[in-house]
Amino acid sequence: MRTLRVSFRLGLLIGFGIVIPGSSTTAQTTSAKVAQPPAPGLRKLTGDDARRAKELEKAIEAALKADRWDEAIARAEELLALRARVQGPKHFETVNEEWRLKTLRRVAPMPQEDRIAYQLANTMNEQAETLYPQGKYALAQPLFEKALEIRRRLLTDDHPDAANSYSNLAYNLNAQGKYLEARDQWLRAVKSLDKARLRVAFTGLERAGSDRPERPTLAAVQARLGQPAEAWQTLEEDMGRGLLDELAARQDRRLAFAERARLRELTTELEQLDKLVETAPKGLEQAERAKRFEDLKRQRELTSIALGEFQTKLVKDHGALAGEVARLSEVQAALPADAALVAWVDLPPAGPNAADPDGEHWGVVVRSQGIPAWVPIAGTGPDGLWTKDDTELAHHVRTDLRRRPGAGSADLRPLAEKLRTQRLEPLANALGSTADGLPTARRLIVLPSRAMAGIPVEALLASDDTRIVSYAPSATVFKYLREQPRPDRHAGLLALGDPVYERPDKSSEPDPCRITACWSTWWHPARMPRPTA
Repeated sequence: MRTLRVSFRLGLLIGFGIVIPGSSTTAQTTSAKVAQPPAPGLRKLTGDDARRAKELEKAIEAALKADRWDEAIARAEELLALRARVQGPKHFETVNEEWRLKTLRRVAPMPQEDRIAYQLANTMNEQAETLYPQGKYALAQPLFEKALEIRRRLLTDDHPDAANSYSNLAYNLNAQGKYLEARDQWLRAVKSLDKARLRVAFTGLERAGSDRPERPTLAAVQARLGQPAEAWQTLEEDMGRGLLDELAARQDRRLAFAERARLRELTTELEQLDKLVETAPKGLEQAERAKRFEDLKRQRELTSIALGEFQTKLVKDHGALAGEVARLSEVQAALPADAALVAWVDLPPAGPNAADPDGEHWGVVVRSQGIPAWVPIAGTGPDGLWTKDDTELAHHVRTDLRRRPGAGSADLRPLAEKLRTQRLEPLANALGSTADGLPTARRLIVLPSRAMAGIPVEALLASDDTRIVSYAPSATVFKYLREQPRPDRHAGLLALGDPVYERPDKSSEPDPCRITACWSTWWHPARMPRPTA
């Protein structure tokens, strides 16, 4: 079953003078069907610790099947303590376990029929996820729908399990070619994920990081449905969320003391009610436990409404208090006429018998005027389908770039030319001069893209290509940097990232959603043009 995966990561970008988290911060879930390569440097359980964790997992499952919730909670507490001790309290698997423990505590005092329903939802979800990779989407559909119904009723929409179910349903609809319905479910999924994200912590650096491509997948569906502006906004919302929140939290001094106190009061009250819901005094009869749960649930709903109304008032009085993602018009206003934002969106095919056997492959270009261009990236197979070689091309280039020069090193140029043909040439029209007066883009600002992670785009340019390539964690961060006072024209800039100094295993791949600040840039006014951001 797909589990919540939340992580807390920091990257120190010295050139910006700020601490940068992973580029996307939404509480989320992950699955084999949308699996991303593991992040290097994340500690895993090994040896006796790994064996003990497996034993505890089995014990939790057995206790739940036997309706022994106190025992399941005790084993979950033990597993949480193990992960916190070995992997650290902010490792994604530790936080996953903390969410599961909270959920078990929340469901335990419910009436028996609700506890059974909770288990049934998990079982149906697992059955549907078994059918999905077999291409049996019609059979999986009612199971996903029923699991969602139960989770919404028992856990509410702002719980990660509900977001998980919305997303599962969206993937299943998308695989059947029901793109409008899939889009609507993904919109609900990201809304639910955002609610869960805000519950993780108060500021951006402490909120959840995501490697499940909910928003990129939604963006691809919107592009397919002829909604390029909406697709761009969705994709931009996937980038740099924690950084935006943290910048806003550090710079915001607009709240009066009484407003801050009220905000803290409501937030604390909601947290306390959550803890009360997750626990139950011993000795209560089942009817008393059920009544207590309903009373607390009602109090929590009222407090949540009060908090939402107060936050709305604060936004109305002072503007956005969290890091607000810039709108397209704001981003375009910050873009020079000869510059373009560039990104790629690549999503694997759903499985056998899927409506689209090729997955999704798009290039995205944003200029200072006009609608964002979403350009389909064709493969070299029949009818433009992607072949295995097409899919693995970026990986091969990335691997060769990591090799040290020396005897026996392969010539990278043929592979780089192939990748340039695949990734840049389809964007030529979007990057060229336009009918409304924009010149050809000479400056490319590359945004994080999973498939192109770890590949410097400037290495793909032809020898006579004089375009300048730079990078930004998101368009919103680019806009933010453009709005800052310009340094002295004679000053230089040294920007350093925080690469992981560990020997990666063969399966490791860079992931821009985990490390967005992992690059080095040296600029000197006498040698290079002035940077765009």
